[in-house]
Amino acid sequence: MDFCDQNQDLVCCDTTDEDLIKESQKNAQDPQSVAMKNLARQLLVIEGKGTKTLDGAFDDMVHICEKLRAPLAELTGVGGYSALLSRSLALAKAEAPSLGVVRVRSDGILEKLDGFE
Repeated sequence: MDFCDQNQDLVCCDTTDEDLIKESQKNAQDPQSVAMKNLARQLLVIEGKGTKTLDGAFDDMVHICEKLRAPLAELTGVGGYSALLSRSLALAKAEAPSLGVVRVRSDGILEKLDGFE
């Protein structure tokens, strides 16, 4: 699969989870990676509701991604936005395995699968 697997309604890429975990660990102290993580935390603080539950955190993630979707999709197209969000989610799963039940649909919308509690 090169870019998008429409049959499964998931955005996929050739990079394996193991590759992403290694990349995430390698870049953990990279100044740009640290800056992006800080930006993500700030978005959660500003836009999120400050909930401590996983369901609340998921709702915050969906809210933030929805706010970002239109302007980013305008720049990159829906496929580009979906690919960007999929890669971000894959990297985040390396640090937060509980995100394993979250996926990105081909239209760029986050959804949780059964088991996210």
